[in-house]
Amino acid sequence: MDVELDKPFHGPQGLWVKYEITGGSAQQHIDYFNSRYRKVSDDAGTEKNGIIIPQGETSGRIYFSALPDELVEGEENVNIRLLPHNFDDEENSSADNSNYNIDSSNDRATITIQDNQAYKNEVILLDGDGLPVTAEDGSGNPLAIRDEKVDFQVKLGSQPSDSVTVTLSSNQGSLEKSSLTFNASNWDKAQSVSLSNVDKEGQITISAGNYLSQDTTFDFVSDAPLKTTEGSEEEAQPVIPEAIVSSEGDITEDDGLSSNFVVNLSAPAPEGGVEIPYEISGEAQPEQDYQKIAQGNALVFDGKDDYVKVPHQEQLNVTEEITVEAYIY
Repeated sequence: MDVELDKPFHGPQGLWVKYEITGGSAQQHIDYFNSRYRKVSDDAGTEKNGIIIPQGETSGRIYFSALPDELVEGEENVNIRLLPHNFDDEENSSADNSNYNIDSSNDRATITIQDNQAYKNEVILLDGDGLPVTAEDGSGNPLAIRDEKVDFQVKLGSQPSDSVTVTLSSNQGSLEKSSLTFNASNWDKAQSVSLSNVDKEGQITISAGNYLSQDTTFDFVSDAPLKTTEGSEEEAQPVIPEAIVSSEGDITEDDGLSSNFVVNLSAPAPEGGVEIPYEISGEAQPEQDYQKIAQGNALVFDGKDDYVKVPHQEQLNVTEEITVEAYIY
């Protein structure tokens, strides 16, 4: 909420504007935090609802930060009203003893706090794979009968303010449990239930009088449908990877270091691999300025008796451990 001044305030401490929270269904420090001020003190009791508009400014803002929770509470309101305030005489602040005047026709405001849409008052069933089960017609993901049993889990879709008893019933088979209890601590912890002696398709009905407005029904079937998605002809076209070459950096003569060119693909190589030819150019000469690359620009091994022989070179007369690396494709 913005607080506007008709002219700048030039006091060095800024303008301390006080307000009160009047009614409303939302609770301070439970449903929201709001802007407050306190003079230099270690006494938390001196903290007041208010803001400080800096010296020379003509506006300030009252901030409200909704505290996240998993409750379904409906819309909640916060009402505020500006109050007179005298910085040097707080206890006797009044309309006649204040550092500012208040426009009585525009001294109140209301904000609304809405629920997090991720949470709803609902009972959620999960199948054996931990996937949500579609309610009622079961067209999306019904429960499946396996060996005359239906195994599933139950949890709530939002945190309840009081304990919730979920009652289960079925028109087929025998339920291992006919009721489950959830509270603010375990509402999102799935509880397992088994339905046995199931010889044909049927339904499980869920009720929770103080939590659900109406019963919810879930189907269980003998042959759960396998969902497939048919792509377009454009989506069916193979992806041709793009080859990108980069250098691992420059090298200096006689420093004993090496560098590489690295080839990356923008998409996975197709089955059987992909051959990428390349050519070498530049002022540096093979064998004179750098080790000659094998014919065909790669070393090819048949996996039987091929090997690489490194002839004697003075620079290879090392006295410490060395590491030989190879890139195998």
